[in-house]
Amino acid sequence: RGRACLLFRMPSVSALPLEDVAAIVECTNIILLCTDTSGCIVEFNRKAADITGFKREEAIGKPFLNFLIADEWQQKVRQLFDAASQGIEAVNHTVAVKTKDGRLRQLLLNASLRTDGSGNAAGVVAAGHDMTDARWPSDCKDSQDAEDAELEKVVDDLKRVIETANTPFFFADTHGKVTEWNQMAARMSGYGKEEAVGKDLVETFVPDSYREEFRRAFKRVMQGFEQEVSEFPFETKNHNWRQMLINLTARRNSHGEVVGVIGVGQDITELRKATVRQQTLADDLQR
Repeated sequence: RGRACLLFRMPSVSALPLEDVAAIVECTNIILLCTDTSGCIVEFNRKAADITGFKREEAIGKPFLNFLIADEWQQKVRQLFDAASQGIEAVNHTVAVKTKDGRLRQLLLNASLRTDGSGNAAGVVAAGHDMTDARWPSDCKDSQDAEDAELEKVVDDLKRVIETANTPFFFADTHGKVTEWNQMAARMSGYGKEEAVGKDLVETFVPDSYREEFRRAFKRVMQGFEQEVSEFPFETKNHNWRQMLINLTARRNSHGEVVGVIGVGQDITELRKATVRQQTLADDLQR
């Protein structure tokens, strides 16, 4: 029987407002932490603190391997993180982390490349689920069934994070058809999820004059460029335009193959209007 997998890849936070980044990272029931290129911890969410017993301020700046990973697991995790920093995603690896009181906790860990706003490597993003105290459903027949059941809970948690985020999220498949459309995307566009899913992303939501440029960005991500950050207008259901800062990231399966695109948007319509007003006022004052 096929194994359930953690297929979610965290998009670059450069595309998100800071308050949304903080909310998503803190509210999720998944252990999330980030390291810089030297392997030091730069982000450590509430769930990571709960599991390890270390407060965020105690973890930030510490070398991830020596600080959290049990000695006998350090070589394996170093290899996973080295691969992740080269763009090779690690999916569903069992590791042991040290807690503040000296115990070990068993984690199921994913690791992927962390990039900055320009797409340059900036470290590693690690997402983990604590398997130590897992209690399996009584009808699970073997350990594989038990693992699948626990992983399904993780997938459900991640789906809830995406669905309720205060930022538009959308997924598209390799043909550009929408496969996921969260509540904020629906609110911004006027198209409900049931209306958007299955639609051609470009033909339905991108105005004519910007479609070719958007297709080029989409194609680059599909070819393996991990991130495209561009400004595009989106056309709403009532034919208004919303100016969006769009982050496109490759969506991959458990084998690392690109199976589509994850889009994260930031509505900057009002910001652009304010900029135009300020420029108009400045021009008037110069006359």
